[in-house]
Amino acid sequence: MSNIEQTNPANLESDEISLKELILKVKHLWKLFISNIKTILLISLIGGALGLVYAWMSKPVYEAKMTFVMRAESNNMLSSLSGLSSLLGGGTSAASASPMDRIIELLGSDRIVGEALLSEANIEGRKDLIINHLIVIEGLKEKWEKDTVLNKAAFNTSDRFETLGYAQRKAIKNLIEFVAGKKGILSKSFDKKSGVINMAVFHSNEDFSIGLTNAMYNQLVDFYSKEAVSTISSKMEVLQNKVDSIKNALGYTQSASAKQMDQGLGILLQQDKVQQKNLSIKENILIMMYGEAQKNLEQLSFIQATTSPSFSIIDQPFSPIMPQTKSKLTYGFMGVFLFGFFCFLYFIAKRLFKMLLN
Repeated sequence: MSNIEQTNPANLESDEISLKELILKVKHLWKLFISNIKTILLISLIGGALGLVYAWMSKPVYEAKMTFVMRAESNNMLSSLSGLSSLLGGGTSAASASPMDRIIELLGSDRIVGEALLSEANIEGRKDLIINHLIVIEGLKEKWEKDTVLNKAAFNTSDRFETLGYAQRKAIKNLIEFVAGKKGILSKSFDKKSGVINMAVFHSNEDFSIGLTNAMYNQLVDFYSKEAVSTISSKMEVLQNKVDSIKNALGYTQSASAKQMDQGLGILLQQDKVQQKNLSIKENILIMMYGEAQKNLEQLSFIQATTSPSFSIIDQPFSPIMPQTKSKLTYGFMGVFLFGFFCFLYFIAKRLFKMLLN
């Protein structure tokens, strides 16, 4: 029996019919396009003109970009405290979370953005809180007039993020979303290979972009500095209490040892020798503990005195910044294509609707 498959004439005829139908449909579409070409071209030109006007009227955007790195911290001195980790209530190891991921999260947090907005900056020759500058630039006073809460929001240099009133908190929440929300003006990222962190603010006001970017960086550094000092201070307090406790125990042991020796000036019994020996062993142990604790306390004091922000700026934004503008050519072509395409779709839909009615 032959394995050669025979061609089915019906399949060829079916394929031929399908190809003919496709060619006919293309011809119909082409005739439809030609018959309405004047209208389509007119609509396309209107779309192109609108695209050009939109690009021309759009404000230029200034990208105030800052790149920096977080220096690797030396753990040599902190590792020397491991001997007293149990006395301190835990080890001195860092958190398991990636420092880069933590920085990115902090840059978008309410705390950092809020504190940055409450910082002062010189924008367009006027020194004021960045949040007040933003309210003026975006015309928010007029937009907030109908809101019975937001229209009462006002900020001055004495305000602190943790003590803001209800109206102030509602206002700053809206502005934090404007800055760090999904469609916000803040961009942040980091390179895993180089460890370089990128932060940028995009806004139509150049001075505002630069001022907010610098304020965000300063607040991040300030947060890390306060956190480092606070952590070491709490450890110092615990360790100082341990040093005082060991010192008191050593003083008591030395006094008991001296008293025991004074009592034994007469007849020295074997029982007295055992007790005296125990006191001497305890005294030696306490002396070693006191010396080790005192050494670690001095090291912590040195670390606290020399603690500084572990960030280094690579690039910092400064004026003038090259503005980013919308391409008139690109938006013009987009307007021509989109308006022409949807106009042609309208005629196709109109033709199909007539066919259905018939």
